[in-house]
Amino acid sequence: MAKAARTVRQPALKAASTPHQTPSPDASSAAGDRIGPFLIMLAAFLMAAGVADAAAAAHADAARELSAAALLMTTNAPMVGLIGLGIACGKLPRVPAAGGAFAAFLGAVLFSADMLSRVYGSGRLFAYAAPTGGSLIIAGWTIIGVAMVWTVAKRR
Repeated sequence: MAKAARTVRQPALKAASTPHQTPSPDASSAAGDRIGPFLIMLAAFLMAAGVADAAAAAHADAARELSAAALLMTTNAPMVGLIGLGIACGKLPRVPAAGGAFAAFLGAVLFSADMLSRVYGSGRLFAYAAPTGGSLIIAGWTIIGVAMVWTVAKRR
């Protein structure tokens, strides 16, 4: 009788020690749980800055530069936010989607900062700041497009 009880306990002990040896699949999703809301927060700040630029463009002499900055911020903010939402829901591949959204965010900020520096500062932010920002936006959208095609192809 004691031998039967020992046999029952051994598989139970092995099953209990297995999760400690194998990493949990939920452990890798912890970064995705933080990246999605972070991108949504960045999108909200980008949209708020874009609306503020649009309001300033309505009252400033340099409406062209401010309108360009507002346009880039308000058109890229929804994309960054939706990518963050897709990552948070687990529908998008984390690394390429977050990388593309972050590149587009940085590009919009860099381009807009250069435009604002021309209006309120003493000139350009630095040489080729606006083209660099625009290139980052293009690269970000391209990365997002490739990630979407890859995600759809992977599901088929």
